[in-house]
Amino acid sequence: MENRLKAWCAGISDQVTPGTTTVVEGAPGTGKTAVLDDLTARWEASGRQVVRARGSALEGDLPFGIVAQLFDMIDHEVVPPEAMGALRLTEPTADFAVLHGVYRLAVTLAGTSGLLIAVDDAHWADAASLRWLAYLTLRIQRLPIAVVLTVGAGERCDDPSYGEIMAACRRVTLGTCPRRPSPR
Repeated sequence: MENRLKAWCAGISDQVTPGTTTVVEGAPGTGKTAVLDDLTARWEASGRQVVRARGSALEGDLPFGIVAQLFDMIDHEVVPPEAMGALRLTEPTADFAVLHGVYRLAVTLAGTSGLLIAVDDAHWADAASLRWLAYLTLRIQRLPIAVVLTVGAGERCDDPSYGEIMAACRRVTLGTCPRRPSPR
């Protein structure tokens, strides 16, 4: 069973390449988080940087909650000044200067080796973070950055930025998939 999971995740991993946004969609228990765990481990093992966040209904109204989670461990020396409010959760709106500042931070972190931005349960993300993810998605085609988002099958998100991301991404829909064996 574990070998089937690894082979299955490897197939999705091959689709996640720099310059792409991939959305992994599935019902609870289909392995979305396992896919994200596998992808992040593969990227880190290849020497590339990974930042990761998880959407939550509890933080859905917190502007830049996902962005702050993604970059909370980053050395503040490399953060553009206009992005600092988003990382400190003090920026109330997602205006162009803030979006571009956080974009420049992602580009700096990617360097030449690459960056994976992984967000689990993105359908719960706050509007400001979704707007930044949409902004990034439209600009990463020639950058060493890949974005992977997991979303629950059938989960609604009426935010226009979410719609832009979904329109511009590669989509992987999970059905019944091999699960990791439960510990006995």
